[in-house]
Amino acid sequence: MDFKAKIVMLLLFFCTGCQQEVTDNSDVVVEIVADKNAAMLINECFLDLDTPTKYPKFREVSKMVRNFSLGSNSFSKETAQLIDKAPNDYKNSNIYQQGLLEYTNLIWNKAEKSILKKQKEFQIMAKKHLNNEYFKRIYKFYGAKLPKNYHLKIYLMPVLGSDKFATPIGDNKIFITSMDHDVATHFGIIAHECCHVAYHKKNKDKMEKFFKNHKSGIGSIVFNVIDEGLATAIGNRVFKISIDGVDSEEAYAFPHINNFSKKLKYLAKEYLDKGKEMDEEFWGKAIKLFAIENPEAKNNLDILMHTTTVFTDKPDSSYKNLLNLAWASRFLMQSIDIKALDTIVKERETLDPYIYIISNNAKCADSVEGKDYLHVKKLSDGKITIVVKTDDMEKIRVAFKYLKDNPIVKKTFTVRL
Repeated sequence: MDFKAKIVMLLLFFCTGCQQEVTDNSDVVVEIVADKNAAMLINECFLDLDTPTKYPKFREVSKMVRNFSLGSNSFSKETAQLIDKAPNDYKNSNIYQQGLLEYTNLIWNKAEKSILKKQKEFQIMAKKHLNNEYFKRIYKFYGAKLPKNYHLKIYLMPVLGSDKFATPIGDNKIFITSMDHDVATHFGIIAHECCHVAYHKKNKDKMEKFFKNHKSGIGSIVFNVIDEGLATAIGNRVFKISIDGVDSEEAYAFPHINNFSKKLKYLAKEYLDKGKEMDEEFWGKAIKLFAIENPEAKNNLDILMHTTTVFTDKPDSSYKNLLNLAWASRFLMQSIDIKALDTIVKERETLDPYIYIISNNAKCADSVEGKDYLHVKKLSDGKITIVVKTDDMEKIRVAFKYLKDNPIVKKTFTVRL
């Protein structure tokens, strides 16, 4: 489906933000929005559209939507039918109105009362807690520039297929589902997303070089997860605790991020309280904390699949299906790069795995004899190569499920599908 002609203009509206630096007299205004038009757009229209922002691939909206729609058990038959009906060309205003009507009847109306109630509650809390001083501390910690006269809009919405979802779009828009959480927990989630925005406004060249050259050998792994670790530690823990005095045992779905954030919160709070920017000392301590909490990091696909390159001989028309299968696997894949099988690539500098998804008649250097199999190769330098060889898309799903159920890889093995 191609919605780009209409939606690009809408995204330009969503993503417009000031680029000037903050001054002491700047006012931070947080506005809680309940708008079914915006909710419909983020839910339905962005299915195949990558947002034109400068954020990394895991913030591409098409993959974001696939993640919650395909990976959710609550993805209803009604919702599936609604997505299947999504128009091929959204330039037709009549089609847009029809889609909005269906969305309103099937999704919005069922949640509107709850959303409008939370809108009022959240606006009161936002004025108290999401103030100018808070944003100045956060942006200072990340070494980023807070836009002048910053105006943050937080859109509450019922979401297709999931009740646990939030994402920033551009510099000053956050979309969040109206979940069955208390206000403090919701605001921890909002603060989490604000941390992501600040992090991705930072120049990370020096930071990335430090992590990748760290003597521990796991610096590149920690660099991949530090964004989520910090956002969870600062938003879901430090900020939430400042509101209700209660820390959450489970603040993030993936254990390696959740456990990391529990340790990281003390270090982050120390820097925030002192008004300090994170530095090499901070980064070094963060790597040590991660190593303590995740001793199997070099062998754990739940951690390593964070950044993944997929090579395939499947035609371009199959790329979307491969992405769907990957996102639905429930690994924390925040960056997936799909390349043609014959693509020439440089030798891997990190422990990020390579995955080959190929037809039974295809060949690659790491394949073995036979067909319909999953082959996992542990290289001498610790890097992992995964080969899924089959002509059956369903067997690709089976392979991903096997990997998810058996994420620790210490030696080479082959499984017939």
